[in-house]
Amino acid sequence: VGDRVLYYRRPMMRGDDVALLQHQLNLLGFDAGKEDGIFGADSQRALIEFQESRRLAEDGIMGPVVLAELKRVGRAIGQTGRHAVTERQWLRDHPRSIAGLRVAVDPACRGKQEAADAWNAATGAVQSLTDFAAIPFITRSEDVWADESLRARHANDSGAAFVISITNPEPGEPGVYHFATTTSHSEVGARLSQHLGRALSLPSRGRSTPILRETRSPAVIIAVDTLDEALGKAVAAALEGFLAED
Repeated sequence: VGDRVLYYRRPMMRGDDVALLQHQLNLLGFDAGKEDGIFGADSQRALIEFQESRRLAEDGIMGPVVLAELKRVGRAIGQTGRHAVTERQWLRDHPRSIAGLRVAVDPACRGKQEAADAWNAATGAVQSLTDFAAIPFITRSEDVWADESLRARHANDSGAAFVISITNPEPGEPGVYHFATTTSHSEVGARLSQHLGRALSLPSRGRSTPILRETRSPAVIIAVDTLDEALGKAVAAALEGFLAED
């Protein structure tokens, strides 16, 4: 932080300096949301709240004056951030069933075959989630290949409680992925990916991709070679099992 001025704009500013600013604001009790390295509305709001609390100009701009003030009150750095506390509270008080929760099922579409296979897996997940009395929805249309950021926005706008993305893996890297960077990770996402990984006999790994870092709710990516309805149903059952755990 400090090498450039940070502020909210379109397209949004991104980088490790943004992630560090988010981390510092969260540690100080100003809720910047997920530490994803994207200077969005949550980051702007948290920065303005910090400026207000320190009687600085409330312009939402991270410049030299704000940086100096962040350093001055940095004694709070090292405490548990608000986002981490919120996730831990969720783990303690989470619902015990998927019933009534909105679940975004996200079929990847980087190529024709993956798009078709992931769609089949997504429909299997939707069928099983409906049987569990959840409220599932798919983040794209069958014949529309939307990019990850658009699908993440759809999940956010639709109020998803969980996001389950289904894709083929990169060569040699099948697994269940949750949001993680060098400075932050989603604790709920990590727990969910570990549970799904055990259920599907897959490793749990951290990664930062748009569907993981730009969604507000816990999100995981299921990356396997065979994408079919059976996989989707197994994922739905594992999600229900995750919530039933103590």
